[in-house]
Amino acid sequence: MMKILDLLQQESSNVLENIIVSDANTVYIDYILETSNANQYFSRIFTNQAEWENGQLRVSPYHNNDFCNMCPDNMCKGQIYEEIFNDFNNISQIIYIGDGRGDFCPSQKLRSCDYVFARKNYPLEKLIAESDIEAEMVSWIDGIDLLSKFKEVLMK
Repeated sequence: MMKILDLLQQESSNVLENIIVSDANTVYIDYILETSNANQYFSRIFTNQAEWENGQLRVSPYHNNDFCNMCPDNMCKGQIYEEIFNDFNNISQIIYIGDGRGDFCPSQKLRSCDYVFARKNYPLEKLIAESDIEAEMVSWIDGIDLLSKFKEVLMK
């Protein structure tokens, strides 16, 4: 984790915009970012709202997804991708990192200049292998492998 944070710190002065789109929840993500002092590296976080209530974690859906059959009912990452893409002018390249079925929808929206990093032997990699997407797929095994391949792409 520290090596990934080091990379984010080095690249934060560049033109990278780091955004989290996760089907987890705010309590979980906030905890990870705060304990690793990584909040400053992410400009936006899209996730399910959560709060502790009477000792129980209450999670609310990010939005009601009744329009996309590829994504779960609580979040369409493809719609979030479109919101992000429309919010930023002149996005030259997107590097999308994922592993689950919910990551396939936004992966289909990526362009030929983009990359999708799909975790090896997880649903996203299998779905991409069975389809035709424009982005280049890069498979990764663990955090160390992801970091190495991410650096390679940044050097291109």
